[in-house]
Amino acid sequence: MELDRLFWEITGLPENNSLPLSFRAHGTWICTTPAHEELKVADAEMTADAVASEIIRWADTCFSDLSPLVSVSSIIEEIEEMRQSTGLKSYFAAHVCSLILAGRIDAARVECEDAIRRDHAGGFAVARGPTLPEMAIDWIVGRDAR
Repeated sequence: MELDRLFWEITGLPENNSLPLSFRAHGTWICTTPAHEELKVADAEMTADAVASEIIRWADTCFSDLSPLVSVSSIIEEIEEMRQSTGLKSYFAAHVCSLILAGRIDAARVECEDAIRRDHAGGFAVARGPTLPEMAIDWIVGRDAR
């Protein structure tokens, strides 16, 4: 949740912290991380209550199994390994926010400057406004000025 909070601070949308989890998982402006698990439910054969129960049971199990393993540094490592193996610059928002949370401000800034050079909006843009890399640099500069 710290990634979300920082992401929405950077994008100027801190009010999104108070929105329901369904928005925070599937909304337009979200900070996604690589998926660790995926549930496939044969929902055509189940009632809505049975599907909901199965999802909750699965989520509880996944949370118990994964929460001790997931940290800001593990998110950075996972994204960087994925990028190295695929050659793609995926998960820009999560990578930059994780770098900032880890105190690696210079690395976050370099990531943003690289994205701007490549004309990469970071997956987000405001009509006739700044891109996510530009917003993140502005946030970093503002932070440094405080």
